[in-house]
Amino acid sequence: MPTPSFPVTVVSALLDIERNFIPQPYARSIEEYLEWIGFLLSFPCPVVVFTSPELAGRVKSLRGSKPLEIREITANGLRQTNLHDRIAALISGDTKFVNPDRPECYLPLYNGITFRKTEWLRQVAKSNPFQSEYFLWMDAGYGYGRFKGSKAEGRWPVRLNPLADDRVHLLQVNPHPGLDEAQRFRQHKVVFSTACFGGKASAVERLGHAYSLVLNRTLEEALIDDDQAVMTSVYEQDPELFTVVGPTYGRHFEMVRYFTDGKVSKSPAGWVNEHRWQSAVCAVGLAGLGYLASRKLRSVQSEEGESEG
Repeated sequence: MPTPSFPVTVVSALLDIERNFIPQPYARSIEEYLEWIGFLLSFPCPVVVFTSPELAGRVKSLRGSKPLEIREITANGLRQTNLHDRIAALISGDTKFVNPDRPECYLPLYNGITFRKTEWLRQVAKSNPFQSEYFLWMDAGYGYGRFKGSKAEGRWPVRLNPLADDRVHLLQVNPHPGLDEAQRFRQHKVVFSTACFGGKASAVERLGHAYSLVLNRTLEEALIDDDQAVMTSVYEQDPELFTVVGPTYGRHFEMVRYFTDGKVSKSPAGWVNEHRWQSAVCAVGLAGLGYLASRKLRSVQSEEGESEG
């Protein structure tokens, strides 16, 4: 009997790297991730998860009868790689971070996972266990639970035809800062989100090769930041490889909207309410301006997300 084919396969990874022990606000427990991964495990399309034997049973239980493939990874296995040693040496060395509490500054295993996203996606696209045309990476913690109960839960992705252009679709969250590569790494300037990206197998293959070369070069040059910084360097080297979605001005999780409605919000977070605030200022007078500004700041902050897996 021939293997059933599906238009798209979603790929992710889940591993307990003891992130709960790093400083707030970056600490995350594995139980939180097991709750958040429920969103992508609700998808009707096939899902491939790179995870440990200890977590595989939980993933299977959450997935139920929907198509799933588990690929085994372990923390000890990743620690024994040359990549881990190179990352650890840079983190524990003389590297100066603008925010040393971030996980990529604390945990070599965090980088060891995020730097492998493109390679794991490439491996799945090459073996193609579900005979798919398109392949999307999505972080296990994508959205941090904000999509629970949304129209995307249990039915995403809906709209795949943009991927037919044979490029990697990548979300731009901020305009390029105009810095050179070394400055951008050292200042942790985020341009692209790598929480969700993908394309046809051929595009994913090209991305995997290009990303590996850039990663090795930046590590050799003692440049260490998150995987988003490396992806930005890949884009700078070969922009024709990508279809850029956005910019979304700080919104990191707009790919759900993109593959549901075919569009994203391109206005700065909170901008939509700007005219309401102007009207309110006219109504209440300048005395209330400080209060409204503080409310606006909190609203903007609540809209912003991270791309940490």
